[in-house]
Amino acid sequence: MEHTISVTELPYPNGWFAVAFSSDLKPERMVRRRLMGQDIIVYRTKRGKVVAARPYCPHLGAHIGYGGTVEGDNVICPFHRFAFAPSGRCVATGYGTTPPKIRLETSPARETNGVIMVWWHTAGDPPGWELPELRSAMFRHPVQMCTTLTACPQDMAENFVDTGHISVLHRYRDIKQTVKFEGVSSSSEVTAVRPMPIIRKHNVVYTNEGYGLGFNRISLTVPEFHSRAEAYFCYTPISPRVLEFRLAACGWFPAGGTAPRGTRGLCRVLSRLVTHALVPSLRSDLNADYPIWNNKVYVDRPRLAGGDGPIQRFRHWSEQFYSQP
Repeated sequence: MEHTISVTELPYPNGWFAVAFSSDLKPERMVRRRLMGQDIIVYRTKRGKVVAARPYCPHLGAHIGYGGTVEGDNVICPFHRFAFAPSGRCVATGYGTTPPKIRLETSPARETNGVIMVWWHTAGDPPGWELPELRSAMFRHPVQMCTTLTACPQDMAENFVDTGHISVLHRYRDIKQTVKFEGVSSSSEVTAVRPMPIIRKHNVVYTNEGYGLGFNRISLTVPEFHSRAEAYFCYTPISPRVLEFRLAACGWFPAGGTAPRGTRGLCRVLSRLVTHALVPSLRSDLNADYPIWNNKVYVDRPRLAGGDGPIQRFRHWSEQFYSQP
């Protein structure tokens, strides 16, 4: 009997989602963002605290992201210069009168791994887990990218367990993969051979750590080149079927990060070269993925084949990040 596909539109998942790189937000600066179909503002106080809030002033509804400022620890509405503390509480008016008992609606925000993450939950529940700091001490001067895609976070995170596409689309060979799912985290280790135009091929070993459906960290070692790299992938829904994909990547030499005395200056230069050498390879892989993500649908009950990888296990693990209807 012929199999008919069942297409599903996935809802927004709950969890932590990136809204900016840390370098995007200097002290007393603010950015406007979209998150799950809603406007938010994200700002950094003079003392470095990161705050995320809905942008509409509860006084008379002005959008603080258009003309508002950050002064010290407070964000200032451009309409009547009402000031709001990081807690959201109104602490001053523009004319020196007693501030009304109003507050901005704030969301939990964290700064970790070089990105600013905001918590989102369908039912408005507080954070149920935290993101760990994973960056190596050698993660310096990363290459950063941000792209808007027509995709959902689960589809993109699923790529890391989709062994079939790694071999067919990205041309890796002799792939061996182990996968583990525990609580809100997933992890996998892959060894493979990657063909290259000039050097023909090289061996790669990489580990993937995922936390929720909005964040993945990849650690890659290339033994032949004695080099290592880390990359952070962040997927943030901004409206139905549209997300911002942020990527930060850095490489270093030697792989262990400890250079012999007298060669550290040279190794810093080589590490920057390794970082920028990552870009063509990353772009090549991503340019192959982008047309797929931008035009695919989510098949709720796929008819899987041998060699696909643990996709069904990944999907079962992912169910915990959606609120029940």
